[in-house]
Order: sequence, then C-alpha cells, then structure tokens
Amino acid sequence: MKTTYFILSFLVAGLLFNACKKDTKTCNDENNPNCPNYINPCDGKKDAKADFGIYEIIDWAAVEADTVWCIRPVVLRVKLKADNYKWLISGVNTVYTDSIVDLTGKMPYPNGGFVTVTLIVTNNVGNCTTVKKLDSLTKVFYAWPCANGYCNYSQWPQNYVPIMGTYIGSYKSNPTQTLSVSVFDTITQGVWQTYTNPCSPNTLNNRRYDIIRGIPYPNHSFDKIKVYDQGAVISYVGASGVILKTLKIIGRLDTTVGHCNGIPGTFPLMNGIAWLDLANSKKMYVNVNYLDTLDKKWRNDFFTGFKIN
Repeated sequence: MKTTYFILSFLVAGLLFNACKKDTKTCNDENNPNCPNYINPCDGKKDAKADFGIYEIIDWAAVEADTVWCIRPVVLRVKLKADNYKWLISGVNTVYTDSIVDLTGKMPYPNGGFVTVTLIVTNNVGNCTTVKKLDSLTKVFYAWPCANGYCNYSQWPQNYVPIMGTYIGSYKSNPTQTLSVSVFDTITQGVWQTYTNPCSPNTLNNRRYDIIRGIPYPNHSFDKIKVYDQGAVISYVGASGVILKTLKIIGRLDTTVGHCNGIPGTFPLMNGIAWLDLANSKKMYVNVNYLDTLDKKWRNDFFTGFKIN
C-alpha cells in the first residue's frame, strides 16, 4: 500500500512539472513580465525635463541673461532634449514648437517691460507608467526699453543699460592686484555733452564716445579717445554684455588732443567681450585678447569684478 502511494505521488509530481514546463515554453506574451520574451515598456525612456536659456545676441556672442535690450535679437533655446516642445510667451500669440525660438521683432520691445516664457515638454513614453512624460518651466526676463519707441543706438538719449558702469576686481594674470574697470560710453545725453570731442572742441560732430578704463591695461583710461568708424572700442552693446574691438592702434593713453594729429599711441589692437553673470547682475566678466604695445605679442586676460556704480 505504501509503495503504491509513493508511485502515484511520483507520477502526479511529474505530470505537474511537465505541465509547468510546457506553460513556460508556450508563454510568448511580451506584455507579461513572467514571460521570457517580455519587453519592458520603460526601457530607454527618460523623464521629461524642461530647461531653457534666454540669450541676448550681441554680434557673434550669445549671452545668457535675464535682461535684454530692445535693440538686440533675443533667442530662446532648450537645454535638454525632448520629443515635443511648446512655448507660451506673454504678448505673443504664436505658439512655437521648435527647440529654438527667435523672438527678434516679435515682441513689443520699444515699450519694454517683463516677459514671461513657459516651456512645456513631453516625451513619447508609450505604455510606460513609471516615467514622467510631461514637464514645464517658466522664466521671466526684462526687456530694456528704447526711448519713446526709438531704437537707433547712436542717436537717442537713454539711461545706461545694466552692463555699463565701474567694477572692482582683478585679472587672472595678476589675481592679487585689485583694480577698477569701467565700461561705458556717452550715450546718455548729459554725459555726452560733458565728454566733448577733443578733436573738435567747439563742435559736437559725433554723438557718442567710448569711455573704457582698465582694459586691457590696469590704471589706464581711454577717456575722450575719438570714436573712429574703423576703431571704436565698444562695437556692439546689449543690456547684459558688450563687444570690445579695435581694428588698429589709435590714439594715446591720455586725455590730451595730441592723438588727434596722428601721433603713434598705445591704444592697442584688441577684441573681447564683457558680460554680466546670470545669477548676479552686479558681477561682470571680461575676456580680452590684445596686441601688447611693447613686445607686439598677442595676449589674453580674464577680469572678474563687482559693480560699484
């Protein structure tokens, strides 16, 4: 009797094993996690994440900023890829769906004011339920206004844009030396009248003059250097950055009228950019390349400073 029970038990266990084995072989449901050919719908899927930058285009440079000037192009650009984009911009009826949006001429810049931008991104996640398929981010930037809607840079009086001013800091080449650097010009009407053209002291035949101090030489000033079309120091201006460029050595490092007579001077060839820190508008960086007037070699230096006025 015991022997018969053992044999029957063995047969039943064998049948159950074969049945389970058979079920495993025939399971081909790719949506069933218990099947060998299961395909996880979340494989390769990533959470949607919205992030973008607001860039003021100043000549060749794109400066990420929260303040832009009405006269300069403005571009929005995503920083993280997604499958789909949707831009909502205050004051703009168009809904953009590209990863880059050029707002040049599409906003009421002459009126200035705050602009709100919301980016909504979605990823195609299929049947995956554990991955975030939608995200959004909102940022606000300020459009620095023109004067009465008139945006001709060289001919209208207006308060200094934020980048203009004097900063205390140091150059990378000599980090222990503290000095002041100024970047501004006479676009403001009152200052323009104060800094009369030294080459034509009785006339105001030019509307603006560059006033650069401490770039690239510490303790030197380029006040009252006449703005030649082929040698202006500040070649492009934005609210959050300026392009510095000269095409030839001009003038002298002084405030006399001697340089008006073509006396060889020490105003160096240079090119560079000054821009404000995105997180701290009182902090400015200057990256400048210049032709040293003594050894005639090109050099590079980097200034970091904080605004005092």
